[in-house]
Amino acid sequence: MKSIEKQKRENEEARLLYVAATRAAKRLHLLGCATRSDKGLKAAGLLDHLWHRVKEDFARAEAALAAVPGTATAVSRIPPAPLRRLPAGWSAPAVPPSMPAESGSELPVEESPTFEWVGDTLRHIGTVVHQMFARIARDGPAAWDQKRIEAHGAAIETALRTLGVPSPEIAGAAATVRRALTATLGDQRGRWILDKVHAEAHSEYPLVGVVEGRLRAVRVDRTFVDAHGVRWIVDFKTSEHAGGDLEGFLDAQREKYRGQMADYRALFARLDARPIRAALYFPLLAGWREYLEAATA
Repeated sequence: MKSIEKQKRENEEARLLYVAATRAAKRLHLLGCATRSDKGLKAAGLLDHLWHRVKEDFARAEAALAAVPGTATAVSRIPPAPLRRLPAGWSAPAVPPSMPAESGSELPVEESPTFEWVGDTLRHIGTVVHQMFARIARDGPAAWDQKRIEAHGAAIETALRTLGVPSPEIAGAAATVRRALTATLGDQRGRWILDKVHAEAHSEYPLVGVVEGRLRAVRVDRTFVDAHGVRWIVDFKTSEHAGGDLEGFLDAQREKYRGQMADYRALFARLDARPIRAALYFPLLAGWREYLEAATA
C-alpha cells in the first residue's frame, strides 16, 4: 500500500505532466529514457505515468536497435568514465606575481554622443537622430526626401518607444527627429556631410587608442576624406537654442567640446598622414563650428 507522501508525489508528477502536455500550441514532442533491469525495461519519473501506453514502443525500439550488427554490443561495452585522482601530497602551485600596472592605463567609460537637451526623452531623440543620419549616409542624401522621411514616421516612433520614451511624449519627440532630418537634407553643408561619394566614409566609427597617456575609446559620428584629400571628423550636436545670440551659443559649444574633438583628431593622426580637419554640426540650427588648429598625434 502506498504511503500518503508517495501518493502525493505521484499526483503532483501527473499534474505537471498534464500541464506540460496540454500547453503545446501546434505540436508536442515527448522524449523519454527507459533503463533495463533483470525484470525488463523500466521507466521512472514522469515517463512512469505513461508507461502503460508506451512500453511496447520502447520494446520495439530496443529490438530494432539490437538488430543492427554491432550496435547492442557496442552499447553494452561502453566503458565507464575514468576516475582520476591527484597524488598524495599534491598542493597547488604558488600564484605568480601580478604584472605591474602601467601609469595612465585606465580605460575611461566610452563617450557616447553628447546631447545638449536635459532629460531622458531629449537624449533619446538625439540617439534616434544619429541612427537616422547613419542610414541616410549609407543611402546618400539623394535617396531621401520629405516623403521618405514621413514614410519612416512609424519606424522613428518605434525606435523612440523602444528606448523608453513615454507614450504621451512620442508624437512630439518623433516630430523633432523628423525636423532634424528635414533641416539637414535642406542644408547644403548637411548634405555634403552625409554624402556617400566621399572616400573612406564612416558613420558611428569606433576608435581606441592612447592620447596623452590615457587609453581612450570613442565613437566618431561621421568621418570621410573629401575630394581634396582632407580627412574630416564631424560630430553632430542636435541642440536647440531658443534665445538670442545664436553665434555666441555656437562659439560656446565649440569651446565646450574642444577637448573631445582634440582627442578624436589625435587618434586619427596616428592612422592617417593626410590633413585632418574637425568640426561640430548642429542640424536643428544649421550651425557649423570648425576647429582650425592642427591635429597632433
